[in-house]
Amino acid sequence: MKTYWQNKLESLPTQSGVYIFRNKSKDPIYVGKAVNLRARVRNYFADPATLVPRTRAMVENAVDLDYIVTGSELEALILESNLIKQYRPKYNVRIKDDKRYPWLKLTYGDDFPRITVVRQPRKDGHRYFGPFPKSYSMRQTLKLIHSIFRLRACKLVIKEGEKACPRPCLEYDMKRCDAPCVGLISQGDYRKICDHIALFLQGRMEDVIKGLQSRMDILSGEMRFEEAAAVRDQMKAVRDIQEKQSIYTPDMADQDILGTQSYGDTAVVAVFITRRGKLIGREKYRLDGTEETSPGEILSVFIRQHYTQPDLVPHEIWLPLEIPEAPALSEWLTGMKGRKVELLVPKIGDKRRMVLMAEENAQFHLQQELVKKNPALGKMPQGLFELQSVLGLEKLPLRMEAYDISNISGTDAVGSMVVFKNGYPSKSDYRKFKIKSVEGINDFASMKEIVGRRMKYLLPDRGGMPEARGMDQCPDVILIDGGAGQLHSALEAIRETLGEDKPLPFFIFGLAKRWEEIVLPGKKETLLLPLESKALHLLQSIRDEAHRFAITYHRQLRGKKLSGSVLDELPGIGDKRKMMLLRRYGSVEELKSASLAELKDISGLGSRLAEELYEFLRKI
Repeated sequence: MKTYWQNKLESLPTQSGVYIFRNKSKDPIYVGKAVNLRARVRNYFADPATLVPRTRAMVENAVDLDYIVTGSELEALILESNLIKQYRPKYNVRIKDDKRYPWLKLTYGDDFPRITVVRQPRKDGHRYFGPFPKSYSMRQTLKLIHSIFRLRACKLVIKEGEKACPRPCLEYDMKRCDAPCVGLISQGDYRKICDHIALFLQGRMEDVIKGLQSRMDILSGEMRFEEAAAVRDQMKAVRDIQEKQSIYTPDMADQDILGTQSYGDTAVVAVFITRRGKLIGREKYRLDGTEETSPGEILSVFIRQHYTQPDLVPHEIWLPLEIPEAPALSEWLTGMKGRKVELLVPKIGDKRRMVLMAEENAQFHLQQELVKKNPALGKMPQGLFELQSVLGLEKLPLRMEAYDISNISGTDAVGSMVVFKNGYPSKSDYRKFKIKSVEGINDFASMKEIVGRRMKYLLPDRGGMPEARGMDQCPDVILIDGGAGQLHSALEAIRETLGEDKPLPFFIFGLAKRWEEIVLPGKKETLLLPLESKALHLLQSIRDEAHRFAITYHRQLRGKKLSGSVLDELPGIGDKRKMMLLRRYGSVEELKSASLAELKDISGLGSRLAEELYEFLRKI
């Protein structure tokens, strides 16, 4: 007998559309889109081991499935975006609820618009600008608008040709309002002020200045010099603001520059907003539910959920990498904007530099978000987060191990393992190794030996090996002090110990000291970080600590060997008796000249041991 899900899968159409998983309360818990609904949904009911934990939990909680067939992939994309925005399903990647972020609303639907602060934009004939993640910046913008433009601040309902009050208020006397409430400005002239404010909020300063210049010329021609002077002052204020802004982009288009970083189920998208080539704002948005989600998918979801108003959509969106469904997204945004919208991935030059700057900002803001969730992360060095980004790690490298070899002329070769936890040394987890299987100078073979000995503690069945605290903890990152040769030797040991075909449970690389190059396994090209990179500084400190620890151990062995004596070879002569004899006779040569009777008279030596010592000294 077929199960409910088997019947449901067979009944699904093969057209494009949107599917909705629901829980036992009939609430949507996941919304997705597909070119082929049946093929896509079937993937959720394959081998559970192939599903990421978040998806597996979603399937386990789902008890029903709805679907909506669409005419194209583009329609499915738009519908999916709207449904996610409406229901905010638990298992979808979603922008953190931005209802708390304020918007500025210019009431274009009124005869004499005013500007207000709202929490949620609506399709009501008015114009919205935002959101403003920082209320302070929004308040400053609002204050600036009222200081430059004579926009009414009152809540009166004012109609064209009607008086809303008997006389103007103090705002008119302070030249902050043209008193539409008593008919001192026409609806047409007042609308022009509102048009300039809209351009100002969009960052189109040149258009604002051109409009004000035209208005000033008209007023001057009509001999309305006092009003013309007020417009002149507005132009000067706008120019002052324009001069404070720096041109960041090489062209004069409207662009949003996106960068993203993620860790676990949290991601941050940083947005640089440029209009007419000028940076007018920097925003950051947190996305939840991003576990096991690629950066490209995160950016795709962000674009679908963020650009919901035509005013928000720029002419170009610069991205750090190619994203899924880019052509469909471009077509959707173009339809919303009413003109061509391009998704670009800059590769070189100033454009690439700007994208990388957005990525760096996203990394900084991600660290702040993670610290909010877990204050302990705030104590971690910035280099740890940067290293995750540089190496493309799925999670922060909280446990890092570094290995080094030390010997002089092939004698007393030793190895060291140092451990950094949360970016700082964990000295109780350090380990030192005497090289046992290598003769002479052979750093490659020595590295292979110590890494192989370390890897044995990661085996599921360690064959009765004694416990070594901390050694059975799997590292997130292994750093090998040296270049391709040392790295290759370490990889050989790992493969021989853990298995040839098994994926490595950690990320491993070498750090070559000459140019501080990061040597990656299986790649000829090395990674060279900037000298000011915090990630490089962290790697250098770990490598130097491994070198220091190896050198210290090597010196200890050499010192012990040099301070040794031929007396160590005779059983029964320990450190105390050796020191007693050397203090009495000064050297082994003087001790050899002592008679058997003298030796027997030495307190604490004993007759039998004196005889054995006498015979031993005669042989050397």
